Amino acid sequence: MARWKRMDRVNQLILEEVAKVVQGDIQDPKLGFVTVLSVQTSPDLINATVSITALATSEGQQESVAVLNRAAGFIRNLIRPHLHLKKIPSLEFVLDDTQKNAERISGLLDGNIDPDKNEGNE
Repeated sequence: MARWKRMDRVNQLILEEVAKVVQGDIQDPKLGFVTVLSVQTSPDLINATVSITALATSEGQQESVAVLNRAAGFIRNLIRPHLHLKKIPSLEFVLDDTQKNAERISGLLDGNIDPDKNEGNE
């Protein structure tokens, strides 16, 4: 039980530090308005998946994810001194599609979307 609490604390710490770096240190004009939502770190602390959401079109969101993945090593080096961990995980940024799925489900429940029509979801 204590192990999972530790992983939760590590995930929260990484989330806070990555969010600071994304907001203040990434100066790429292709990066839209990005919010870091969650971090899932592997138990061996080798990899961390960072879920983000971006306020942009679908293409803009994908571009923001690409910008962050290109800058992942830079971000990792900037957060290293603040983590106080033996291993600093490599970062992978992914787009969180929870909001899109919630809107689709809401539309289905309201009857605005045809359930037989595939809306790009596989």
